[in-house]
Amino acid sequence: MKRIVLLFATSYLIPVAFGCASPIHKDEAVSKPESQTNPKVEQAKPAKAAQEKPVPEVQAKADFGPWWKAVTVKTEVEGDPQASGTALAKFFCEWTDGLGAGVVYPKKFIDTKTKKEVKMDFLWDNGGKIPAGVYDVEVEQDGALGKGWLRNVALTSKGKTRVTVLMNAAMFDLDLNKYSGVVVFPPGTYTKYKERGMLDSIPDKLHIARYDSENRGAAGLAPSGKFDLHVKMADGTDKWLQGYEIKGNRKIKELK
Repeated sequence: MKRIVLLFATSYLIPVAFGCASPIHKDEAVSKPESQTNPKVEQAKPAKAAQEKPVPEVQAKADFGPWWKAVTVKTEVEGDPQASGTALAKFFCEWTDGLGAGVVYPKKFIDTKTKKEVKMDFLWDNGGKIPAGVYDVEVEQDGALGKGWLRNVALTSKGKTRVTVLMNAAMFDLDLNKYSGVVVFPPGTYTKYKERGMLDSIPDKLHIARYDSENRGAAGLAPSGKFDLHVKMADGTDKWLQGYEIKGNRKIKELK
């Protein structure tokens, strides 16, 4: 009897032991969120839409050679924003604030970061569309300035960019019945060519500005600073004014 009881007890205990256990399902190990098995995924954020890189604020400068040091550059953004990443720009020139001085033709754009040339989609002679960025711009002014560079010009898609070359120059407005013409030369020109006996054969390429019956208004502009002036009078005589100080942003109606 004892043996039977023991067998009965054993057969009774075994199912009780299994009946208390929780069932194990095969898919439990793979049903965890990926964020629990890979911590890096949990920290990852949804990718944002590509945004235009902001154009840095820089100070634009003009480079038209040693005699036009007073020239500055002004940029103004106005009007409606352009397509993302695209700048719309026009170039202008003023001899003094608010007074035009001829057309400025942009010729070449060099990205200041990559140092590579970027082509402009020209819509006008003086501007067009180009990728937003900061550029060194080679320009040609239809007047006394001629060719030069505008450095660190920021062009943005926030609106239409107006780039103005401010000459801070002087405009000859002399009475042509008294003065037949004036030629502006670098300081020291008179002494140098006087000593050589060559005052009548100074190379034309040395002249900085000129004023006569054919070169008036915007064509008769001169830089500020001290220069040698060769003045021709209407009566046929001429004279030199050495180290003559030309003051910018004004009209010159008389030479003293």
